Amino acid sequence: MQTRNQQSDSRSRRGSLLPAIAVAILVAGGTVALVMDQLWLSLAQRELQTAANAAALAAGQEMADEELLKLEFDSSVRAAAIREVAYDVATSNPAAGKKVAVNTEPHQDVRFGRPVMDSLTGQVTFIETDHSPSSVIVNAHCNRQNGNAVSLFMPYLTGQQTGNVSAFAEASVSNQIAAVRPLEHSNVPAWPIAILESDGGDNDDWSTTVELREGSDDLSWNHKQKRLSNTSDGIPEMTLRTGTRDVAGNVCIADLGSDLHDYRLSKQFRNGWSWENLQEFGSELSFEQGALELKSSADFFGMPYEELKKQIGQTRIVMLYLRLDAFDPVEAHKITATRFVAVRLLEVRSTGDEIELVVQPTVVTTRTAVLGESQSETPKNPYIYRLALTQ
Repeated sequence: MQTRNQQSDSRSRRGSLLPAIAVAILVAGGTVALVMDQLWLSLAQRELQTAANAAALAAGQEMADEELLKLEFDSSVRAAAIREVAYDVATSNPAAGKKVAVNTEPHQDVRFGRPVMDSLTGQVTFIETDHSPSSVIVNAHCNRQNGNAVSLFMPYLTGQQTGNVSAFAEASVSNQIAAVRPLEHSNVPAWPIAILESDGGDNDDWSTTVELREGSDDLSWNHKQKRLSNTSDGIPEMTLRTGTRDVAGNVCIADLGSDLHDYRLSKQFRNGWSWENLQEFGSELSFEQGALELKSSADFFGMPYEELKKQIGQTRIVMLYLRLDAFDPVEAHKITATRFVAVRLLEVRSTGDEIELVVQPTVVTTRTAVLGESQSETPKNPYIYRLALTQ
């Protein structure tokens, strides 16, 4: 009799423990589900932030383009085009397997403006405008409202089938450029070329042809087809000539750490200016302290001609110069380099006794551009911008 009672008590205890164990398993499972869902949402948030950052940078890149060099352009049309760029980049970067949502309607998820500082309080306010903006804000979403919410792991335990995540990014551009400085893994996107700034004679020069817009406007670069078109685009062209023994040209190759040797020059034509090239200038090139006297050559035959023929349509930073001593089309001579500009190469041709390059001004946006410490004193460069995430 005693044995049967002990067995009955044991079964009773086991029976009373089963509900407690089930509850404990349920609680533990719910906790694991909550942790897993939170980790999954955190991962989705990081991926969404990456998409927003990429979209803001792409929009900023598009915001600082050669349209700014045209006398006339429609700000609203241009803003719509930039919004589409932001949308395309954002939606090409999924978050947690979901297509990112960005509303391209005006004043929604892609907004333009300028930060304005209150001189009394020091507080910066974002003034929204499509006219000459310097910043772009992108909001990206994965949420129920847009039908792309993040799916959760265990909705039967947490009661939530999906979760919402959003991300915000701001990119800004500035053209108050004081210098160019190569980065550890990024050269300055430049050619070792200098263009005559001002001649005062019969030669084409940058000031007259480009900035006074006396150059012809017969050509344009077709970005989609990657080829030259015989159509006007609102930006003048300039023909650069290397010159002959009797006639001085308006372009030359500048010595920036190359000693004008073909091997070093070919690397600069292909890859831009490295920090080694600019070591003698303190690993950055600047005109803030005045013009620079450089050795140069007008000999584009051979390697320079062949390298440039491969780069039709490319955009690069170059320099302007004033001639310092007597011109010689073969021997090295000195120039006074004065400032940076940017060009797109449209044509390269040989006329027998000289090389001709047809270029047009353009805008280059690069992380290697260095902003001036005093924004009020550093002049704006219409051809070179620095782009960075600012929030």
